[in-house]
Amino acid sequence: MVNIDKNIPIPPKKWGKKRNEEIHSLLENMDIGDSFALETDATTASGKKYVQFLIPFKTAGYKKYKYKFAERLSNDGNKIRIWRVA
Repeated sequence: MVNIDKNIPIPPKKWGKKRNEEIHSLLENMDIGDSFALETDATTASGKKYVQFLIPFKTAGYKKYKYKFAERLSNDGNKIRIWRVA
């Protein structure tokens, strides 16, 4: 026999990938002209250095917040700095 339960809330549906709270928290707190630096050791085919965090960060910034970014590699090549420019 099956029991009928009453007043059990329906959990929300889960869509897509889990939101990265670290990325969105950083984006929500950035003003134009703000920047941050990341340590890096991976090089792309174009010679720019990246970290795993950077691509999802910039994608979320463009798509959800309509932000634009500039990035520069440090002189020693160990850090990349990202600025919010718009």
